Amino acid sequence: MKNRIIAALAFIIMIGSVLLIRLNPGLFDFSVIHNLFGPNILYREHFSRLPLYVGFIGIAITLLHGPIFCGYLCPFGSFQRFMHFLGRKIGINKKMALKLHQKLSSVKYLVLIGFVFTILTDNVMAYINLDAYHGFIRLFFGGITLIGGSYLILITLMSLILERPFCNYLCPYGASLNLIASIRTLRVTRHEDKCIHCNMCDKVCPVQIEITKSETVKDVNCLSCSKCIDVCPKEGAINKKFSPIGAMLSIGVMGLLISFYQVQEMPVIADDFELPPPAEEISQTVIEEDVTEEEIVLKESSTEDYYSNPVDFIDANLLSEKNAAALLAHQEALRIEAEKKAEEARIAKEEADRKAQEEADRLAKEEADRKAQEEAEKASAGLYNDGTYKARVNAYQPGMVVQIVIKDDVIQSVEILEHNESRSYYNFATPKVIKSILDTNGTDVDTIAGCTYTSRGVINGVNACLNQAKK
Repeated sequence: MKNRIIAALAFIIMIGSVLLIRLNPGLFDFSVIHNLFGPNILYREHFSRLPLYVGFIGIAITLLHGPIFCGYLCPFGSFQRFMHFLGRKIGINKKMALKLHQKLSSVKYLVLIGFVFTILTDNVMAYINLDAYHGFIRLFFGGITLIGGSYLILITLMSLILERPFCNYLCPYGASLNLIASIRTLRVTRHEDKCIHCNMCDKVCPVQIEITKSETVKDVNCLSCSKCIDVCPKEGAINKKFSPIGAMLSIGVMGLLISFYQVQEMPVIADDFELPPPAEEISQTVIEEDVTEEEIVLKESSTEDYYSNPVDFIDANLLSEKNAAALLAHQEALRIEAEKKAEEARIAKEEADRKAQEEADRLAKEEADRKAQEEAEKASAGLYNDGTYKARVNAYQPGMVVQIVIKDDVIQSVEILEHNESRSYYNFATPKVIKSILDTNGTDVDTIAGCTYTSRGVINGVNACLNQAKK
């Protein structure tokens, strides 16, 4: 009873939403409802955020509990259940032989392969126009085709006899949900120690799974409708059990799906959108904006794209023109916004470059000022005290005494007061070294070849005197 109430409420909400869109095509995108199924996101080329998020939520719920959409939310599934209920009341219900049921259950996976092929070849609308599920929705929305309507009538009649014939044997959407749910996190589990083998669970299963044949239901066709749990007379004999492996696989699948999708915002067609110019002017505008007719068709909202049909009583041409105008307006808004952002980025970069250059100039000026200040202080203070200084050092022989006179940081004179050097070497080297020291006002001079030790003695003596004179 609880399942029936939930399914009835879901039916009212979904069909009510369809009727609202029927009355006002610009109210919101039909994909918000349609993507509750989840895998519908796989064949939608463009999304607004809400339908995409709804689709991901549908897949996440399927990975957690199983194909809840099929068990509770699908309006066509609820319709088939209602027709089966009427069939029971008039006594024409039949239960298909289990082996035949199992073989026919594989047909929907072949239909799924065909459906995927239509997606890959951009012919998905051809399939949708022939599909019984979409034919049922179009009873409320409009635009049903002759073949789609005939298919729907056939399924309706079959539902009086068999339980959910479309869901069990022909639905590609349910087939894809079943494949996704094969790694579900919560699985129906039968506890052998509590089971009384009444086989009630087998009897109520809408997809004829033999639940009593195993402890964990691994059949991909399980709808997670919980009928087996509700009907079980023994408390705790059947419940849903958490699967750690299923949880890890589910998280991985959701991560991959989310990482592969990029959301594109699409224009919203408001009720008060101004009527477009004549078709010729729209066509010319499209050429000027470099947007082809094919691009416009691809970007139409799912509401118009799915259900604009010659036999529909909505003015499809008006909707198409309004959508084309909305698309062009949206593209122009995007272009203006992109130019605005580019200009803002350029101005921000110029400002950043200007501030960086100003900061670099400021730092360079501060460094130059600091060095100039140091040089000025150094020049004003002087390095040495004026006076006469003596120092005893070792040359080739020990005992060389060197004396210098310094004034205003300039070496005025250098004299050798004592030495024990060879007279010839001393007379040859000493005058040259002293002259170099006085000329350069420093001791960074070359030694005299052949008289290295004597030359170095004079240089070391002057350095020793300068160290004494330092302030």
